[in-house]
Amino acid sequence: MNIDEQLKELLRKIQIPANENLVRIIEIKKKLINTQNFEEAIIINKIEKALLDFISIADTITKHSRTIKIKELFKTNNNMNQTLKEDFFDEEIKKIGAKVQLLME
Repeated sequence: MNIDEQLKELLRKIQIPANENLVRIIEIKKKLINTQNFEEAIIINKIEKALLDFISIADTITKHSRTIKIKELFKTNNNMNQTLKEDFFDEEIKKIGAKVQLLME
């Protein structure tokens, strides 16, 4: 495994708890707003924004969230027929191929 792959793997390990904690942060912020504790809600909102920025930047590098969304889609939609799954992946492959072609130019 080269250094680039090692760094991506380490970044993925950080992304997992970041994604999991984002839901908790949003719940805390909602409770603070409901209790009209706006000063604390503003602080939590800044933390939420920083976490979202991190997740967004990390996803640009690792594509972690996209992979998880695809897995969840197919896990929750097991009744999805095989042709539909193949069509979905064909479209994803076309998108990736187009990006690779742009990079090669």
